[in-house]
Amino acid sequence: MDAQTLVAAAARQTGLDDLGDTSILVGLHKLIDALDTEANLSENGRKRFETNIVNTLANRLRVEDYLRKHPDLLQRPVDRPMFVFGLPRTGTTLAINLPGRWTLKNPWHALFLDDLTEVYPDAQFVMTHRDPVEVVGSACSLIKHVRLMFSDSVDTLSIGESMVDIFDRMIERGISRSPESVTTVTRTRARGTRSSSVVPGDNQRANCPTNSTNPCTNFVTRSRITGSIRLPEESNTLPASLT
Repeated sequence: MDAQTLVAAAARQTGLDDLGDTSILVGLHKLIDALDTEANLSENGRKRFETNIVNTLANRLRVEDYLRKHPDLLQRPVDRPMFVFGLPRTGTTLAINLPGRWTLKNPWHALFLDDLTEVYPDAQFVMTHRDPVEVVGSACSLIKHVRLMFSDSVDTLSIGESMVDIFDRMIERGISRSPESVTTVTRTRARGTRSSSVVPGDNQRANCPTNSTNPCTNFVTRSRITGSIRLPEESNTLPASLT
């Protein structure tokens, strides 16, 4: 892959050429280097990634063009924005479809809560929660099948280890916030609730990384959250405390 070729393709697609802050090209070069040297992409996977990158660059070109034509947009206040976050596969998409206000959803918000509150001091946070054992298995399965779209060689052990590691960090940062600043919404099964503090059974342990520095049992124990609002999977209304 070549960064300039991808940028040129985005420019042809949009008829625009202003990317704004050109420091983004540093990240683009690093991404391309990682794709070339680490990702072990298949031929189809490389084509898909190139298309994704071009589309992302094209979207940035359109945004920069819109802001150039409407500079006042950046001066408008954003009052009490709501950020929905939580581990992937915990119901963040369901939660974001409930409130009718300025809301952003991204599971990875959990890693950058301090940055969000620095920019938006009056921000509201909603953290979704689900049995961590189910979360790890569901997320690993999803990542595996997505990676198979881009590569013929997928290391499932590596996926498990990386997911447990990053989920542990997300939970650590999420629960470090004061209880008053974060509302937790617990995703439950339609036929009943599941405790968020369960310990994996033997069959579940067998699918988890077993290194002593970051075992699944430690991950599950640290993810216990109290005072949450239970939100059944079939629910289509938001608890009154969040409206």
